[in-house]
Amino acid sequence: MRHSTSRLFLASTLALLLMGGNALLQAQSVTVPGYTASQPVAVRLSVSGRDKDGQFVGRTDDELLFVAGTAGQPIRVPVGRIDRVYFEIQPPRAELNDAVAAQNWGHAGALLLPVVRPLLPYLDLPQNNGVDLVENAADFLLKGTAFRLAAEDHPKLSEADVGRAKAAFTLFRALGTATWSELGPVGLTRSAEALLALGRREMADELIEKIAEPFPGEAAMGCYWLLRSRMAYADARYADALDSAARAVAFANKDIDMFPDALLTSARCYEHLESYYRARDVYYEVARLFPSTPAGGEALVHLRAIHDAGLTQKEEETPLVNIFFGVQENMNRRVSTLLNAVPIRNVQ
Repeated sequence: MRHSTSRLFLASTLALLLMGGNALLQAQSVTVPGYTASQPVAVRLSVSGRDKDGQFVGRTDDELLFVAGTAGQPIRVPVGRIDRVYFEIQPPRAELNDAVAAQNWGHAGALLLPVVRPLLPYLDLPQNNGVDLVENAADFLLKGTAFRLAAEDHPKLSEADVGRAKAAFTLFRALGTATWSELGPVGLTRSAEALLALGRREMADELIEKIAEPFPGEAAMGCYWLLRSRMAYADARYADALDSAARAVAFANKDIDMFPDALLTSARCYEHLESYYRARDVYYEVARLFPSTPAGGEALVHLRAIHDAGLTQKEEETPLVNIFFGVQENMNRRVSTLLNAVPIRNVQ
């Protein structure tokens, strides 16, 4: 893998960021010198092709402390001998499903946090089943704040939202240690997003510069280039922001959370670059395709502003490709039809 994360760097970064807050990694005493203790975690461990049931009770970079069954003396297991790990975890599925269905993201994240917290020291272990749940918990916690990456402004977070963003950072950063998984780079990238939510732009810049660019088709492609785009946008580098947004749109999986925001960002860039016809076209598609998302609502607001200001009133020269394929469409008419079908909103 091209991504590697030092456990020492992870620990020091978390300590600096969360100083004065509640530690998310809760220690329990284990009488083995040189090992970092952790809350016992029930696992089925596959070592050199053989499955063993027991508990993790601590680790170093190279060795795990493993107790077979539920009692007995801990034994040292070299990390290099581990084939896969199955954590015996039981999230509250019914309550979690209700929270997600209601889009109560903060509550959903709070339900998962105590479940995934003990797994964080072990996410680098190969083929473990904890990474997806950790990614979900971190995503819910960040979505449960007032921060939205593609928003035009980022107001200061409430105390409760700061706590959620810090927890999301911790989970995403730990997820970044899973270099064996495609979610590892996602964790690193989105930990930088959590830093932006916390107002730590310089730290986010430093972190994102250390992350290798993902290849098309990789899980991190969308979040990486959207983050790059929004950073450039915040610096008024609209051409660079447009380029990064285009990469997110073209090469990423069409994630319902990322894709509308990347399209919206590209439209905002077109508008700032005074390419109003292109801005109109993209705003129209975002508003039409994603009406129930924040991006769709914002696109509608800006589409109406462009329309009412007459910025695309003059007939645009027909692109050659449309002539070749016999395509005839009046975008202004389509925009008017869409705008007449929805109530007027104020530009934010």
